[in-house]
Amino acid sequence: MISFGPFSLDENADRLWHGAEERPLRAKSLAVLRELLRRRGRLVTREELFRACWPKTAVSQTVLRVCISEIRTALAADVTSATAVQNVGRRGYRLVSEDADAHLSAAPPIARDRELDRLRRALARADGGLRQVVLVTGEAGLGKTTLMEYFAEETRTTSRARVGWGACAELTGGPVAYLPILDVLGHLCVEDPGGNVVAAVERLAPSWLSQLPGLIDPARAADSARRVPNTNRDRMLREFAELVEDIAAEETLVLVFEDLHWSDFASIDALAFVAQRSRPARLLVVCTYRPADIARETPLYRISQGLVANRRATVLPLAPLTCRDVEACLTKQLPDVPVAANLSRSLHARTQGNPLFVTTTVDYLLERGLLSAGDGSWDVTAPLDGVVPDGLRQLVLCRVDRLDPSERCVMDAASIDGADFTVASVAAASGLAMAVVEEVCSRLASRNELVSPTGVAAWPDDTVSGRYAFSHVVYREVIEAALPSVHVQRIHRSIAERLESAWGERNGEIAAQLALHFGAAGDRARAMRYHIAAAAGAGSRFAPREIALHLRAALEHLRYEANTTEQARVELTCLIDLGRALVVTHGPASEAALAVHRRALELAEQLGEPHVRFGMQTAICASAIMRDLRHAYDLANELLDTSARLATPRLTFFAHVSCGVVLFNQGELASARGHLDQAHEMWQADFTPSPFDAYVLTCAVLGNIALIGGDTDEGLDWLRKSVAHAESLDSPYNISNSHQLAAQFYAIAGQREPAVQHAAKAAALAAEYGFVVHEAIAAIVDGWARRDVTVLRQGIERYESAEQYLATSVFRGLLVETLLELDQIAAAHAELVTALAFVERSGERRHLAELYRLYGECVRHGFVGDEAERSDAKAWFNRALELARQQGAWLWELRAAIATASLLTSQGAQGAARAVLESCVRPLHRENDLPDLRKAHAFLAAL
Repeated sequence: MISFGPFSLDENADRLWHGAEERPLRAKSLAVLRELLRRRGRLVTREELFRACWPKTAVSQTVLRVCISEIRTALAADVTSATAVQNVGRRGYRLVSEDADAHLSAAPPIARDRELDRLRRALARADGGLRQVVLVTGEAGLGKTTLMEYFAEETRTTSRARVGWGACAELTGGPVAYLPILDVLGHLCVEDPGGNVVAAVERLAPSWLSQLPGLIDPARAADSARRVPNTNRDRMLREFAELVEDIAAEETLVLVFEDLHWSDFASIDALAFVAQRSRPARLLVVCTYRPADIARETPLYRISQGLVANRRATVLPLAPLTCRDVEACLTKQLPDVPVAANLSRSLHARTQGNPLFVTTTVDYLLERGLLSAGDGSWDVTAPLDGVVPDGLRQLVLCRVDRLDPSERCVMDAASIDGADFTVASVAAASGLAMAVVEEVCSRLASRNELVSPTGVAAWPDDTVSGRYAFSHVVYREVIEAALPSVHVQRIHRSIAERLESAWGERNGEIAAQLALHFGAAGDRARAMRYHIAAAAGAGSRFAPREIALHLRAALEHLRYEANTTEQARVELTCLIDLGRALVVTHGPASEAALAVHRRALELAEQLGEPHVRFGMQTAICASAIMRDLRHAYDLANELLDTSARLATPRLTFFAHVSCGVVLFNQGELASARGHLDQAHEMWQADFTPSPFDAYVLTCAVLGNIALIGGDTDEGLDWLRKSVAHAESLDSPYNISNSHQLAAQFYAIAGQREPAVQHAAKAAALAAEYGFVVHEAIAAIVDGWARRDVTVLRQGIERYESAEQYLATSVFRGLLVETLLELDQIAAAHAELVTALAFVERSGERRHLAELYRLYGECVRHGFVGDEAERSDAKAWFNRALELARQQGAWLWELRAAIATASLLTSQGAQGAARAVLESCVRPLHRENDLPDLRKAHAFLAAL
């Protein structure tokens, strides 16, 4: 009984059933249906149907078409059934059904279009009678089986070719002779209900028939055995070749042999014999194998090389997936929710594009909750470093276990040296001669086993050796994890001492590498020394994150040293440099930086270092400026007192800068100017530059005071001086800082285009070097300039999440201004409430008059409900005018006057409006006059 969809065909009774109801068909129509069912989903040619259903009888095409019509009428009994007979061009017919053909809708393997196209072209040549052999190669997990399964099914479905499939297996007792060939013959016989293949085996390959029990009855099998009393190798090869060619005479034959690297030698000889015959045949042989698992001396290596050299075979190597391919895999494996942009990059870097590694790693992450779509897109919740699924670990260990002792010794040492290693380091760690290590690495690389060459390493002591890298970081991690800890320590020490000796006086160039190896070897003293040297090297390359990384490691090692004065001095030096790095990467107000500065202050007091103590007081004051201006004011005055006692111009300069910045943010513009003018006069070009240069800040703040006070030209002069000085320092942080300060200046001035330009310069440097505070401020200004509320909000959020709060009132004022322009009054009011609460809490009053004006705009735009409250807009504007005049903040006064005049005009009081404007409007005389001033003049002209 053959079932298909809601139908079933009783072959013994020659009856077709639809459920419990018989659908009558003539005998020949039933015979045609039977042949179509036996090759369900495949093309069955008219010639095949004539041979099977009308053997040795000449019939017309009309007879066959009548049978097909009757079958279609019978199948139409169930209107819900997806079973149907399809015409395939002029060649024949195909029976398709919902249950049998669901797999045909499967998408082709990702990123294998080129390989599929080459296989299809080889099949087309085989259809034309040109014998083809294709060798599909690639390491484990690259998708050889997936590719061949799709190609085989596609071939069965879209062509009249027969497909035979055989697989080799890694058997503990050794390979079985002719196993893959017997597997192929068995498949061909089973998938040929007509018995043509079995008959061909019986007729042409009796030597093989005895090894395929169950194909024919015992009597025929015994008779066949008597025909071949003495089987030998040559006869079996000849019979196999003739059998294949006979089957391929009627229709194209595709033979797939999987995992040939595990095959027996006899099967390799048989395939080579078939491949090298010159007789035309409609035959395509596809073999898959891993180059890493065949040695040069094996028959498969020699024969594959010979076939390719003599143009009897072509090689189709599978390449790893690209980052874009990995993204496509993730989209397929993680449907419905978008994949985060960085996930595909991280996974590609982790797996090196191995499809098996990708899918197993994703499954592993899902099982352990390390991959989620909680924020609207799939992303990892922890770094991928060290993530090795159990199945993947076992796969790697199986490969490693097959290495010979010298190869395993080299790989053990190499795994400790790193993902990229040198022959000389591995030789020192393994105790083997460099020549032996080089030969092992070259041998492994030649068979694509675990490693690949990356170049040559030359050391200062004239050592020159090969450089190699693990093909996948997972290989190195699994091998390293399998080593005993004592063994790991010994290897690290051997590598570190060899490197230290080789590099001598130049070992600072590889300080990070030496620090890692000595630290892992348990030599804390040398590890600490090299971490400090690595931090110094990172400083010369403007790499603050690396500075912090190495100094934290050095301080951790230092904890285990004796508590001496020398140890305290080393700690203090590390803390000073670490604090500077953290100010750059985390911001001056971060808790991390503050904790370092407090500890350094404590040590400076213990060691009697007054100048260092002053530096840490300055850093702590800078942190307070970003958080609480009232406390910062007290600290700044302490700095003035201390600098007076020490009588050092440089320290006095810093004290005046601190006082000036505090007073500026408190809205005391005149007093702030006094301190900053003194700082400017005291500044000397030979002052030692610092990562956070105070003169850059001095000029920028003086520019802002001039701008707000009404002298735009002077403000621009100070601003240019700030940027020029920063660029003269050749310091990425200070250049970035000067541009973000300039971006703020132009945002305050209301000039969008130059604000965007400076924000872009700051953002570029900030992104490259990790200046999180500058990046956030650049986003704020860019969002304001482009009227993009989302970007603006995100910038403020990033700024405050970095524990920075100074100028929050300014930034929220820019947000409120944007929201008002977009008529989002309720949102603007909410932001104003937050900003005013911060002013009350911190004492930051420099932008308070602007907040009052903006609050009045909210009231005027009708956010507050009744008419009485709405009239309070003028009261808010008056508060803004009064405070601006007290502070000498002409720009805030001008904006409040424009708002007041606009309100008065709407109430019909044009005279009063003119009076308010004329009290603060100045003549237009320069191209760089502010937008607000031009607006005021236009307003007056219209009154």
